[in-house]
Amino acid sequence: MKYTLLELTQAVLSSMDSDEINSITDTPESQQVVAVLKTVYDHIISRGDLTSNKILFNLAASTDVNKPVLMTKPTNIDRMEWLKYNTVLAANTDPDWAEMVYLPVEDFMEYTHQYNLSETNVKSFNYVSDGFVFTFTIEMITVLSIIPASMTSQLSSILMIML
Repeated sequence: MKYTLLELTQAVLSSMDSDEINSITDTPESQQVVAVLKTVYDHIISRGDLTSNKILFNLAASTDVNKPVLMTKPTNIDRMEWLKYNTVLAANTDPDWAEMVYLPVEDFMEYTHQYNLSETNVKSFNYVSDGFVFTFTIEMITVLSIIPASMTSQLSSILMIML
């Protein structure tokens, strides 16, 4: 059975032996119940695996040439389900989308610390977040730019996310 917000608010207020209302804005108490109902509704919807909440989007590439692999998600994105990265090399023309796998922090640090900074294709950069400095070591590869004008980076990503 479907209930309106008013019917749900009336049911909660009735169970609390509160005043009867004809509108959700009739009393401060009814407005508080409405706020709780909306929070619970949003929580239920966000936990559901609803395909209507899924969209494709691109990560925002760093504008700093010294941080070529640094990308951020849009602020309106809560959760990513998967990440694909175009790993095409300069010698090829067809996109080569590879799914990126999440690494626990310890594994990620072990992986990146294996690079030797004395090699010409290995670079390092610092990233500051919330006052903490993180140093990343990366292996540089040449990628071919076959990206639509709407994308801002040679290193493009497409994500399936939950709003």
